[in-house]
Amino acid sequence: KMGFTGNVLSLWKELTQGARESCWLGDLDHKLTRGLDQLAAGLFKVYKGGARQAWEEVPKAWATRMNFHEFMQWAEEQAIIRSRGFAVSNRCLFDALDLHGAGTVTLEEFTFLDHWAHKRLKKPLPVAPAVAPSKWDVSIAPLPEIIKSPKKRSIRELRSFLEQKYGGPGGAGRAWRVAMDVKGRGALSPSDFGSACRAVGWKHDHLAMFRLLKAAGNGLVRFRALDPETAEALVKFKDEAEGKCRGPVSDFWAQCMDPGDAGAMSRTEFLNNLPKILGMPRETLVRVFNVLDPTDTGWVAGVELQYLETFESGLADFVAEREQQAPLLSGAANKEPMLPTGVLAPFNVPWQVTNRKVLSAQDLRISP
Repeated sequence: KMGFTGNVLSLWKELTQGARESCWLGDLDHKLTRGLDQLAAGLFKVYKGGARQAWEEVPKAWATRMNFHEFMQWAEEQAIIRSRGFAVSNRCLFDALDLHGAGTVTLEEFTFLDHWAHKRLKKPLPVAPAVAPSKWDVSIAPLPEIIKSPKKRSIRELRSFLEQKYGGPGGAGRAWRVAMDVKGRGALSPSDFGSACRAVGWKHDHLAMFRLLKAAGNGLVRFRALDPETAEALVKFKDEAEGKCRGPVSDFWAQCMDPGDAGAMSRTEFLNNLPKILGMPRETLVRVFNVLDPTDTGWVAGVELQYLETFESGLADFVAEREQQAPLLSGAANKEPMLPTGVLAPFNVPWQVTNRKVLSAQDLRISP
């Protein structure tokens, strides 16, 4: 669901140290853990009744929600913020409380600090008052999670947003892999795209952006429509690598990228060595590296190059599935699905059976 592409079992063993049956936030982020410890300690130093007592003194424009600026104003007025600051940024602490990523924190989310202080600092857990909600209390009506911006956004703005959040040039490709195309089909439906926008934090009209990408992608919302420059960089890298070793990309990895069988290649080695080997500009290879390093570790493993083999390979299946799910219109049942330019439909010919690398004109003529 998060888009993590590493070995889950190895991650679990590291988080639990191979001895426990569960892990928690402290195993994932030590700095955030210390920051929440400091925030909870400062809160209970001022308010013996915990987060509920503090909530009454938070300056709020809405009765049921607190935004970041109100959180900072309250923390500064009540001297909750330490003189040396917290272990993490104030924004990071607020985002940790903002469970739904709506930009605001409710009382229920704020009382997380009570439970945190109870577990970590051994503070007594305050007892919540038993107040029955009135059916006339309209203040409990939920607010929209995302307030759409009235300004129309362009594909370039979405791409720039993703690059800023996911590591610079080629960052849109990293976002596409880990947060947008989580099913790995190569294209997105309207509902998939809406989920992707929420996952990456794009809080603008996703339907309008979906239509723009669909028009740019010849009827499909695919990565090439979002970032054509990076898409071309991936295709060129694959072609140059296969031409260099006269075989698949895996052979290029073994012969040129990792001849010593170390299992991984650093960003520095990637950007210093491959421009000479492939004759490609460093700027282009930066885009390729960011796509092949989806978790931003600074390293690329050989298994990540398999993405180049499957890049855009599932588009024909996506189109076929979409045609099957679409309502049957009059006379539409006998029509062949229209594929976007450059997408080849699946077919079976002798060269696939014999695993030859070359497709002849005769093979195409006998193909169904």
